[in-house]
Amino acid sequence: TEIHPDDLKIVLNIPRLAKIQYVKIADWLVDEHVEMLKDKAANLKCLDISKCFLHDIDPTVKSIDAELLGDVLNNVEVVNANRAVFSEEQLLAFFQKMSKSTKIKTLIINTTEEEDEEDIFADLSFISPDLFGKALANLEIVQISDTCLTSDQLEALV
Repeated sequence: TEIHPDDLKIVLNIPRLAKIQYVKIADWLVDEHVEMLKDKAANLKCLDISKCFLHDIDPTVKSIDAELLGDVLNNVEVVNANRAVFSEEQLLAFFQKMSKSTKIKTLIINTTEEEDEEDIFADLSFISPDLFGKALANLEIVQISDTCLTSDQLEALV
């Protein structure tokens, strides 16, 4: 079941869910939501933020702090960010932290699935090949497709 960000605080404060291990969030996230995940979801193993908006949500809403997002994402075993909308700053912080230390075992950035006219294709080409290779070398399963990558980034993986 997907949790709407507005309901995240309620769900994470239900005593019987104190040891929740899987959270799927729909729609959009802001710093407040990510802080809740950081504080309340110590046992979280899988975070599914597929198709979530993490930046450019609305002109009046600030994008999620890149460092905070990187910390939270690198503290779970499975990150499903399939078709999530990141800023370059958020992706860079995420990969930098991942290259140094991460609990992530499985990372899903984009997967091949039925597309619609609003599909998001991540551009990872701005991440240096060295950083890209170091970050992904620590993981067991990586699913990245329908993204913009450079040949140098792909070479860094082998």
